[in-house]
Amino acid sequence: MALTFDFASKVILVTGGTRGIGLAAVRLFLASGAKVIFSGRQNAPAIQELANLLTTEFGPGMVKGICCDAGDAAQVKDC
Repeated sequence: MALTFDFASKVILVTGGTRGIGLAAVRLFLASGAKVIFSGRQNAPAIQELANLLTTEFGPGMVKGICCDAGDAAQVKDC
């Protein structure tokens, strides 16, 4: 029996969402209908490129990528 989740009315924030487990979580939440904001610490152009690829895959208005170190309170405040 496969587990399915409906996140259609949810907005999810994934820190460290540009690679590995974080990116897998971003993809799973998007596939479950959630709107997703993901962050990465470095390389804003690469984060935007990833957001564009995910938008192509999951549709406009579903995903946004931001360059922000979630461990730095000043950066989080500016996000």
